[in-house]
Amino acid sequence: MERSFRNQSDYTIQAARSFVSGDIATAITASDLADEESRKFNELAEHFNKIYHSK
Repeated sequence: MERSFRNQSDYTIQAARSFVSGDIATAITASDLADEESRKFNELAEHFNKIYHSK
């Protein structure tokens, strides 16, 4: 699966569509990518939160 999607929601939607259509391998890959994007977002949010609260 290409990383042609831009955010967690896109990967989650692709995972659901793939699962429904029976393409389990793509569904799992898209789900993993959604998790990775979510993790990156959370790390970024935590970083900004630390900056905000350090002032």
